[in-house]
Amino acid sequence: MIENKTPFISVIMPVYNGERFLRQAIDSILNQTLNDFELIIINDGSTDSTEDIILSYHDNKIRYVKNEHNMKLIKTLNKGLMLAKGKFISRMDADDIADKYLFESQIKAFQNDDSIGIVNICTYDLAENGDKYRKSSKPLFFHSSILKYVISFENQITHPGIMVKADLMKKYGYKDDGTVCNFEDLDLWNRMLWDGVKCVTLRKRLLYYRINSSGVTRKVGSSRNDLAVKYCYSFLQNKLGISQIDTNALYFFYGGFKMPYKYMDSLLVLKQVKAKIKSDFNDEKYVNEFQRWMTLRSSILIIQQLLLGVLPIKMKIRLCGFSLLCLPHFFTLTFFKYVRFKINNHWKDFK
Repeated sequence: MIENKTPFISVIMPVYNGERFLRQAIDSILNQTLNDFELIIINDGSTDSTEDIILSYHDNKIRYVKNEHNMKLIKTLNKGLMLAKGKFISRMDADDIADKYLFESQIKAFQNDDSIGIVNICTYDLAENGDKYRKSSKPLFFHSSILKYVISFENQITHPGIMVKADLMKKYGYKDDGTVCNFEDLDLWNRMLWDGVKCVTLRKRLLYYRINSSGVTRKVGSSRNDLAVKYCYSFLQNKLGISQIDTNALYFFYGGFKMPYKYMDSLLVLKQVKAKIKSDFNDEKYVNEFQRWMTLRSSILIIQQLLLGVLPIKMKIRLCGFSLLCLPHFFTLTFFKYVRFKINNHWKDFK
């Protein structure tokens, strides 16, 4: 494997015991229509056949790096940033599949607007065994100035498949102090957006995101949410000047509840953020964008907890009352469009 000297794009792919899906992930990058890139594959101390799979390739675009011990994701990602030579940096997970037009579409966006720092994408969900796919939840498309207000409550930027200007990625890097473990990407986007980095989301679905039962998201959801709530609480205080928040209310936005819980507290947090947006921008469209997300997110979470949540009966009754009280504000046309999307979003055969 011979190193490219001047690649246009550096693709960072960390892998730890990824033998099941690694070959598909690598092939999807090597088959890109825009082929001026280096693929930096960092084997983070794997004990399966990951290394044999990587060494079976003889493509000069691949740079193979082996960690002698398991350094974990954040340190491995920062190592990849230091090694990257390209003008742009792309992230790829070792179990996902990239559409062949991924790089071409993202570079066109950068070329059309030099002020863009991050090009986000829409995705498909891919069944674990790779035989079925469907559209990921229909995203809302925010102006970059509003995205920064939304992202602490719901991450709207896809980490695998993202492309960022290399100088920005190297400037900010991934925080490695233990406070953002398993949501290091959310912290990265937050810091960038609040410093004025512009992010656009392409409407094309350009990545098949595998629903992997052994993935980090499935394994550490609860502990990650605990850290994320603390992070969000600190963020709201430091960036927006919002204080006297009941931290239990913030769990609502991550799909869970902590006792004791008052539903109106969650709505109050969003109203305070909305008021901050209104004072920061002399443009009603920004307020409306946040309102659109706020009503949709709240509606979805209420329905999920009523139908799927493991709440005590008393709490479900209270939640029903809360939803009826907020009916004119929550269950809007945007919500019903989302419901129609979910109903019509069937699994299809993946070829």
